[in-house]
Amino acid sequence: MITGFLFWSKLLDGRQQPIDWSRLYLSRVLRLGPLYLVAVTCVLLMSFGRAGFHLREAPGVVAEQTAQWLLFTIPGISPVNGFTETVPLAGAAWSLPYEWLFYAWLPLGAFCLRRSPPLHWVIVSVAAVVILVMVMPQVRFPMFYAFAGGIVAAALVRIAAIRIMLARGVWGAIAILCLVTTFMVFPTAYTVPAVLLLAGGFLIIACGNTLYGILEWRASIVLGEMAYSLYLLHSVVLFVTYRLVLGESAATLSPVEHWAMVLCQVPALILLCFATFRLVEKPGMEAVPRWHARLVGRRANIGASAVPSGRQ
Repeated sequence: MITGFLFWSKLLDGRQQPIDWSRLYLSRVLRLGPLYLVAVTCVLLMSFGRAGFHLREAPGVVAEQTAQWLLFTIPGISPVNGFTETVPLAGAAWSLPYEWLFYAWLPLGAFCLRRSPPLHWVIVSVAAVVILVMVMPQVRFPMFYAFAGGIVAAALVRIAAIRIMLARGVWGAIAILCLVTTFMVFPTAYTVPAVLLLAGGFLIIACGNTLYGILEWRASIVLGEMAYSLYLLHSVVLFVTYRLVLGESAATLSPVEHWAMVLCQVPALILLCFATFRLVEKPGMEAVPRWHARLVGRRANIGASAVPSGRQ
């Protein structure tokens, strides 16, 4: 939903601020890629470590399984080297193919909005969407409801009357009610009623409602910055605690002991994610202008070298 909101907003603003598509996709690679490689490294180390660092399957099979993970699990999620718990170890990765599918669709979306994207980007967009849909083992269309919620919010926040109304305090309570109802009533977020509730709460926040100042707290901002780390790495922390540290004794924990153990992991997870944001995510984001300048310079050099010397 956040992805849909942010990038559809870029398309809506495309007339005033034309989109540099090469920079956009470079920013996505450097935003998602570095931390994802850290998560995949954890998956591979634990998969091979649990096997005593011996190959339990043919090298070609292991290479194919590793390639699936390096490709953001777009071709599917498979256990690595016979380690059946590979998938729950990095369970959050399953949503990333949908992120890339949405990014691939953006030039086509810009074309539909008559933002006049370069024709070659539209062709690449169509080809990429077709390939991704064909390669992904199963496309769960309810996932797109969430993107749609963000897209609708991006359009509605541009209506001043709606933005001013929803920024008022009373709507903060309604947003909280939408979120709490979703968590308490629905077993999954990917149903139409759940998405509608989440989209309603999201729209209120997108219009500038801070939920009575909660979203302006320094802690909220810091946790928001490291949200991608929290998303990808929380399952690694849980796995290490319950499988490697506690082992079979984890099955004997009472409900109170279980949740006490979970709460004890929260500070460690936050410290880990703070470190990965500062050391992995932030440097990747800050590298975008530098890498893009190199890319533009290289294209300019290639273009200049392709011009006959007499025409220069």
